[in-house]
Amino acid sequence: TRHGTRVDKVSAVRAQTEQVKGQMEDNIRVALENQENIEQLADTTAGMRDEANEWNRTADTVNNNMWWKNMKWWFILLGALLVLIAVIVLSIVITKAIQAPSPV
Repeated sequence: TRHGTRVDKVSAVRAQTEQVKGQMEDNIRVALENQENIEQLADTTAGMRDEANEWNRTADTVNNNMWWKNMKWWFILLGALLVLIAVIVLSIVITKAIQAPSPV
């Protein structure tokens, strides 16, 4: 029986060792899968960062173009207003010059 008890203990230790070995193999497999997932996530994040940077550059360019377009219209409006003021002033000056008695 002593021999039988010893065999049972050895068998129990071997079974426990196989169980631990199996658990460790599972853990290693999961760790490798997690590493792959992390690498995919890092690649996706880098791609999204690049796209966001490109979007910001495009938005800045559009914003700058719109600002200049807006300024162009303000300059046109200001030029038209100055021409209108010049026409009014000239018409007043010419009218007063015509109405002024000539020194004869």
